[in-house]
Formats: sequence, structure tokens, C-alpha cells
Amino acid sequence: MGLLLVLSGVLKMVDPVGTGLIVAEYFKFFGVPALIPWAKAAGIGVCLLESVTGAALIAGVWRKVVAAITSALILSFTAITLVLLIRNPEMDCGCFGRYLTLTHSQSFIKNLVFCALCAVAFLPFRGHMGNPKPIKYIAFHIGAVSLIVFAYLCYSGWVYDDRTPFAPGAELFNASRTNLDDAPILSFYDAAGEYADSLALTGQVAILSVYEPEEADWEEIATWMAEAKQAGVTAITLSTILPDYDKVFAADRKTLMTLNRSNGGVTYIDDGEIICKWTASRRPDSETLKEIITSEPTEVMINHVMKGKRRMHGFLLYIYAVLLLL
Repeated sequence: MGLLLVLSGVLKMVDPVGTGLIVAEYFKFFGVPALIPWAKAAGIGVCLLESVTGAALIAGVWRKVVAAITSALILSFTAITLVLLIRNPEMDCGCFGRYLTLTHSQSFIKNLVFCALCAVAFLPFRGHMGNPKPIKYIAFHIGAVSLIVFAYLCYSGWVYDDRTPFAPGAELFNASRTNLDDAPILSFYDAAGEYADSLALTGQVAILSVYEPEEADWEEIATWMAEAKQAGVTAITLSTILPDYDKVFAADRKTLMTLNRSNGGVTYIDDGEIICKWTASRRPDSETLKEIITSEPTEVMINHVMKGKRRMHGFLLYIYAVLLLL
């Protein structure tokens, strides 16, 4: 149970914006839309609760308290998935982020298995459950602090494993020329309402996406656009509004959040294929863009993707090693 809880929490931490969107869907479903602004923070909180509880289970510390917390957590998840199973809304449970999509029945059965494991492991609560070695408390604290730091790094975009339809390697389609429901389509348009997707399908393009325009620094965006243009790429800004700037087009908010999780983040596209992405705080300068456009696109994409995967896999190995081997 500990291994799975840590894994579940970490897989959702890697995509805090996506986890926030899933939590927002839960808030809508349960009739508390007023909490939607807190969805991202709530999502990160749940991830930390899951993973830290899992770390405590693996380390075997404070066994009675952790047994009660784990049981309450699993029973809560089971009750939620039972409601989803009965009412059958069109939404993902989000148990393992975008890494594994479960149906409502599968999610409910999974939680029933967890309930059975809790019963076997923890019942009855009375009696002596044994004491861990003192080193295990040290292992747990190292693990818990590491998980908190990892959550912060994921929030800042340092660790990212893209599982969206707009992940590196995806081929974009023209909104006006395809009827495929699952095709990666940006569907952005100019002030006249004309689709302009073709601008992103040819040549070397850098798209800066702004899904929360009220929080964006538009002067900084204009400066970056000018630098990107000097580097030799077609620089485009997509936003939910159309401010008075050159090369700014309108697009759906959810599409922009899927394209790049960072508000003001940059996505580099080569002949319609998504190559790599950056957060708003790590936008590439003109020299970096010049280096990228003269490099082999596939090599750039593989290096970019593997960097995020190595960080996530490395952290999982590290956290399990600390908790199991100490």
C-alpha cells in the first residue's frame, strides 16, 4: 500500500496543473464551484497527503496513527468512487494522473482492494503493533521533506513528464481541415475570427501561450517575441484575449493549458511537430533558439523528453531506496 500511495502521489505531482483541473472537475461534480480557484492547491495537498502517508507506511513509523490515517484516506476515496460509479459522470478519477486512466468501476474495485488490505493489515487497532527501528524515523523525515521539495520543483516546472495530447512528438492538425475528435488541434484565430492554425504547421515556430492574461506581463512578452523573431523563428502568442500586440491570436483556455501547463510558457514546433517546451520562468533566449533551430529536431526532442523522465524516475528510485534501505 505504501509503494502504491507514494507512486500515485508522485505521478500526480509531476503535473500539478493537470491535477488541479481534475480536482476542479470534482468540485463542479459535487456542487462546490466556489472552491475551483483552490483546485490546484487542493490537488497538490492531496498528492502530498497520499505520498507522505505512503512513506510512513513503508518506513513503519507511528503505526497506529498511520493506520487510522490510511484507513480514513482509503475509505474516503472508496466513497467518492462509489458515487462516481453510481452517477457515472464523464470524468476521469485521476488516481494516477495521466499515466493510467481507469473507468469508474475499475477505480472502485481498486479502492475495495485497498480497503481489504487495510483490514488485513490494521484490524484490530487495539494491541501492540510493534516498534520500528529508530533509523526508520530518520528515513521517514528524509522522505517526507524530499516529497515536499519534489512537489515544489514540479510546481515550478523543473520536473515534467508530458502526457497530454500536445506532448513532444505530437503532430498538429489544421482546425479547418480535419474532423478527427482526438487530433491535436490548437484552433486559434485572429481578430476577424479566421482560423490561423496554418501558421503553426510550417517552419520553425515558437508559441507563447497565455491562459491567464490578467496575470501576464505583456511588456515582457513583447520583448521575448522580438528576441524570438531575431533568432529566426516565427513567434506567436496565443491568449484568451486579444491585446493590442502583433502576432497575438485567440484560443480556448483549456487548450492553452493543455498545450503548455505554464501560464506564459513557450512551445517550440518544427513543421507541425511539437519538439520541446519551457515554463514562463525558463523561456529560451535568442541564443538558445538559434542553437535549437540549427540542430536536428528529433535529437532535441528526445533530449528534452528524457530529461524530465530521468528526473522523475530518479526521484522515485531515490525515495524508495531511502525508505526501504535505511
